[in-house]
Amino acid sequence: MGLRGTGLALALGVNVLFARLLGLPRYGEYVFLTVLAAFVAVFARMGFDVAVMRFLPEYRSAGTGRLARRLLTRSNALVGSLGFAIALLTLAGLAISPPFPIASRTSLWLLALVPLTALSSLNQGILQGMGQPARALWGEYLIRPLAAAVMLLLILDMNPDPLRVAQGLAAITVGLGAGVMVQWFLIQKAARKLPVESGTMRSPWRLWLGVAWPLLGIAFLNMAATRSDLLLLGIFGKRVAEGYYQPAVRLAAFVSFGLTALNGVVAPLIAELYAEKRLGELRAVVNRTIRWGSVFGVIVALVFGLGGRPLLHLFGPGFGAGESPLLILLAGQIVNVSVGPVGYFLAMTGSHRAAFWILLVGAGLEVAVALVAIPLWGALGAAWAASLALAGWNLAMVGYLHRRHGFWILPFYGIPRPAHAA
Repeated sequence: MGLRGTGLALALGVNVLFARLLGLPRYGEYVFLTVLAAFVAVFARMGFDVAVMRFLPEYRSAGTGRLARRLLTRSNALVGSLGFAIALLTLAGLAISPPFPIASRTSLWLLALVPLTALSSLNQGILQGMGQPARALWGEYLIRPLAAAVMLLLILDMNPDPLRVAQGLAAITVGLGAGVMVQWFLIQKAARKLPVESGTMRSPWRLWLGVAWPLLGIAFLNMAATRSDLLLLGIFGKRVAEGYYQPAVRLAAFVSFGLTALNGVVAPLIAELYAEKRLGELRAVVNRTIRWGSVFGVIVALVFGLGGRPLLHLFGPGFGAGESPLLILLAGQIVNVSVGPVGYFLAMTGSHRAAFWILLVGAGLEVAVALVAIPLWGALGAAWAASLALAGWNLAMVGYLHRRHGFWILPFYGIPRPAHAA
């Protein structure tokens, strides 16, 4: 949690710097292109960023080091190649009909942003699956913002003119590249501790893909349910609204950062405890995660709800317009943290297909509301769409858990002790 909190604070500081240097309209263009890169990078990850968290703990426990090494190297090669190919397809789409004029002049950076974004998420999952949840955060939460800030300062030192969108994209690309390099170094260091077996072994691609495909669907729908608001603001050409809405999204994300930090440790642990039928320990782990994540989230939501306008003004003139969207987004995040790692619980206990369908409905709800609300109310409509979808699919997953496993996850509390165990 300390590493993730530090990383989020660094990322917030870097975004404040970018926003003040670019100004509101250009910052909106920059946000759209980075969100677009993250959106299409989901397809490049192929679900392997979560699948490795399921398979690597199993291979480590079984002593099959060769299979673990093969999974991490093959998944990196696959994700990197797909990222580049998908970036080319995205460039072709932007060349036909760019939402902003600037998109046609800066979109070449997507050739690097898309594969690097996909690899960063994959390598973070690999390190978590290798039992190193803290080191998994180094590249994404420490190296990336620091390297981006250094690159941005170098650009400003060489060129005193006002910052351009292309220069901002160059800085963030360098930050991503540096983070991926650090991740790869840590993965190689961890892989040396894996056992070495003799003989030959075939890669179980059918098994890996059988788990990864539904997880790809879940990841895409999760992205659609949490980022389609930003994407649609750009597609509708609302540059100014995109600019001041993104800081509201970033501030609201602090509500769930404690839960997200815990999920990095909890997700592989849920799979292990469930597989070994240690249900009492599983309940205790889930309950602690919900309670700690909820307490932190509510405190952050209260602070940001009362002091949101001054925080938004840090980004520069005009960004205070994001105060009302921020309040709506905070409400959705409170529902999210109140039920804890319910999505990971489904994904790690064999109910990933159910999670897929729930997220499909949630993503459809957000897109449907956003398509109507954004043209009418701009950022405010985007905030309503995002919060309704986030709250809706979390509560739907709680309902499915009750139907599938026979227990409830009570908001802010967790899983009650079974009556026969009382």
